[in-house]
Amino acid sequence: MNESIKNQLHEASQHLANLRLDECIDQVELILDKTKEHQKPYYIGVRAAQINEDSTKLLSLIKRGIYNITGDRTLFLEASYKACKQMELKGQCLDLAKRLEEDGKNSNRVDLLLYQVDALLINDDTQTAEKIIENLIKKYPDNLECRLKGIDCKRQNEDWDGARRIARKTAKQFPKMWLSHDAFAEECLRAGKIKRATKIYQIALDANKGQNSNSIEPKTSLSTLQYYSPNKWQENCNQRIEKIRLINQKIRLQWDTSLRQQDTYQLIDSNDASAIIDQCIGQKEVDLFRKCALPAMQADVIRVVHLATQSHALYIDWPYRPFQLSTLFEQKLFQAGESMLAGKRRNQNWVLWNGFAYSSPKNSLQQFFLNVMERIFYNINNEASNNVYTVTGPGVWIKAYDQYFNGSRSFDVHQITYPGDVQQVFKPALDKRPSMKGHWSAVQKSQSIYINDIAQER
Repeated sequence: MNESIKNQLHEASQHLANLRLDECIDQVELILDKTKEHQKPYYIGVRAAQINEDSTKLLSLIKRGIYNITGDRTLFLEASYKACKQMELKGQCLDLAKRLEEDGKNSNRVDLLLYQVDALLINDDTQTAEKIIENLIKKYPDNLECRLKGIDCKRQNEDWDGARRIARKTAKQFPKMWLSHDAFAEECLRAGKIKRATKIYQIALDANKGQNSNSIEPKTSLSTLQYYSPNKWQENCNQRIEKIRLINQKIRLQWDTSLRQQDTYQLIDSNDASAIIDQCIGQKEVDLFRKCALPAMQADVIRVVHLATQSHALYIDWPYRPFQLSTLFEQKLFQAGESMLAGKRRNQNWVLWNGFAYSSPKNSLQQFFLNVMERIFYNINNEASNNVYTVTGPGVWIKAYDQYFNGSRSFDVHQITYPGDVQQVFKPALDKRPSMKGHWSAVQKSQSIYINDIAQER
């Protein structure tokens, strides 16, 4: 692959990262006009088509990729499968699963063999799926993914006792793997056994914690906050209510288990957020919060209020949760005890992202976040624009950051990267945004991001 093509691929990747989906697709097509045998442009195009929910473009790219790609194609096939699954293209999933199975046999990758089980479950052929997974478990008894897929089969059949039985055996067989305990805890929660689920997480943590004796824990209590609000623009949201309920239960338990006794964790909704803002600041700011029409804006506001009013505070976007079998302050990321801000890489530059922030008493970021908070409330009050990014989102953080960290004032803050550094400690409990439907960047194109009749919202 020549340098020109590499540069075009990088440009397409940047378009994808910034959700400039039409530009991304256009760039991919330009690349494919020059070279057709590499999987990377097809992969990027498939991801863009998935997020854009463009099934016509998706199927076109898949057809061309299958025909033209030479050499390794696994990345492309996996992305294609996930996109088809999201768009409920069930027949296409079966075809892609067969191709992934072929690659799995050739490369001895068990994870690729499991796509056939997943595709059969999607197509409601649970009987065949169970037979295949039973054989795979026998063939690969030490493979955790096989066990977890076996649990999925039982769940599909609503065989909750069977799912719980496999999950119990899996947790016992893989005591060092968080996912094994997580699956068992979920089945206990599904059965209403909250105390049992809590005990599972605690036993798993107790058996594995203390592995890093060099950790220095801060003396002050940590206050951790997450915000969840159903997205009313997302279709079929009601179908996910039970799943979300279980996920939120798991998230709370995992956070509580990973934190110290003196620390606190809150998973709040809009009513809780209003009460916190009223208590910490005042009714005027509550009204400005309620003026935010989009859940993303509401989350933007409450995270900054939290970070601005607490001396020792952590915020990370829902549904991220700790997944390591050790307490939070045993994690390498937190051992220095320094405040942290996260950023994404854009053209080799670190660009501030607002999905994670940690303010340590060692070098508190309260003053920085007070500045951010003032800017956000000013923007909302004056309806500065109809762009969430610049009104309440990362754009506000970046302006404040430039003033505090690149100007005359100097604050010692540890810059980390997303997803690399963040996902060493935290993982999302589900794919929150498989597509652009309901995403703030799409919604703001067709409606105001503000609610002007606050009294009606109350």
